[in-house]
Amino acid sequence: MTSSSAKPLVSVYIPTRNRSHLLARAVNSVLAQTYRNIEVLVADDGSNDDTPRLMADICRQHQNVRYLRADVPSGAPSARNRAIAASRGVFLTGLDDDDEFTPDRITAFLHDWYARSDKGESFSCLYALDEMRARTRRWTPVKPRTVTWDDLSRSNAIGNQVFTTRSNLVGAGLFDEDLRMWQDLDCWIRLTRKCGPAKRTNAVTYVFYVGSVAHRISSQGKDSLQTAFERIARKYALLVPGGMGDPSIRSLYLQMYSSYYGTPVRWTDLKAFVTRFGFPFWDLMRLLKAGVKNEVRAVLRPR
Repeated sequence: MTSSSAKPLVSVYIPTRNRSHLLARAVNSVLAQTYRNIEVLVADDGSNDDTPRLMADICRQHQNVRYLRADVPSGAPSARNRAIAASRGVFLTGLDDDDEFTPDRITAFLHDWYARSDKGESFSCLYALDEMRARTRRWTPVKPRTVTWDDLSRSNAIGNQVFTTRSNLVGAGLFDEDLRMWQDLDCWIRLTRKCGPAKRTNAVTYVFYVGSVAHRISSQGKDSLQTAFERIARKYALLVPGGMGDPSIRSLYLQMYSSYYGTPVRWTDLKAFVTRFGFPFWDLMRLLKAGVKNEVRAVLRPR
């Protein structure tokens, strides 16, 4: 398809577990899209609240909503993959159950996709700007216009959702079900390496509700971060000249101490870094600086 007049089916997957009070808002934000040819796939990862009853009501009212339930929880990547496997759309995108779309999100993505395709531009996926909402303020983080697979070693500047074709995402291998954290980062590395760079739209179309990182079903704490790093680093080391000693592996390691996670830097962390990587001065400074920032944020965080 090369014309913006085409009306392809867009599949939106929403993994969820025990958050029916938030899930309704997420689903309704997809149903409120100005682009109408959409299917919604809610993948329930073993909820034991009233999610089944809520989804039964929604599915009765909307034929384009499907509810996929797993009785035994298996994690966010498995829930996403289950929804993607059941999807029928030409295009795919995701939504977390505690966030929401603005009404023009899918329209904006399709318009940008066709505009770039008509110009012969090569890319794997699109991502958008996010509106972050906390209890007392709202802001929009800066994101680069283009992200390559190598850029992702330094930061997941894409965020937690992309818009792409079903064939691209399936061809990249979907989400790693053995990862408890960084599933998005891992998937975007594989997607952009296989299919080309990711491109940013100019619209702010995703509303991200900021809270404790631990409340998301894909977040488990520092031990899970370390496990995720080890697994992704082994994959990534196969792609870079220096293997596990490549500077990009150090950058991937430092992501564990980003302000998003607020991980404190202890003496044992410095010792582990030096034991593993030696004494790369600037990376050591980055680690120390991150530690100071995270400690200050922890002190200033409202109780």
